[in-house]
Amino acid sequence: MFRFVLSFIVFFAFNSFTNADTPTEANFLRGIDRYNGEWHIIAKGSSEPIGYFESHWKDIGNTKMTEFSFMSIGIWDETQSRSVGFCFWNEKENRAEFNEIDNGEEGCVSYAGYCLDVTATTMTWLVTGWTEKGFLRQTKMKDTFTKTGLNRTVEHLKGKKSPKIIVEWKKLNVEKSKPDRPDQPDN
Repeated sequence: MFRFVLSFIVFFAFNSFTNADTPTEANFLRGIDRYNGEWHIIAKGSSEPIGYFESHWKDIGNTKMTEFSFMSIGIWDETQSRSVGFCFWNEKENRAEFNEIDNGEEGCVSYAGYCLDVTATTMTWLVTGWTEKGFLRQTKMKDTFTKTGLNRTVEHLKGKKSPKIIVEWKKLNVEKSKPDRPDQPDN
């Protein structure tokens, strides 16, 4: 009997941490906080960083939002990329979303994405991109957070495949939660 009860408790404890939850404003804030700070970005087939990413909370009234940017590292040529964007909780759609503009090897690309699910260690995003010519691609990205950064898996859903697949982010530093965020630990 003890073994059964112990197994039952272990199952539910493990299950509560591994099952993906529908994003809520509370778990969105905790999840997005993990992206804040400065990062080196690693592409598939490379061990060296191809880019630098940073994200920070913005104080905009009652809106909780992060502002992020990306820039390629290396010699500036037609394959270099610069991006800016915002991640926020969309009250109307009841979901976490981001908007991003990228200027790089594919020209000017507008991306919109939203969080499909979140766990204690992952966030999964559906991302759609457009150029001035119309629809470009749609992908599903799953970010798994580790002690040294995050690992990303990308599933191509439709449209043109991306010329570069980001597979890893390495932490350069971590931005602490803001003092006005009592829902975050270590404040």
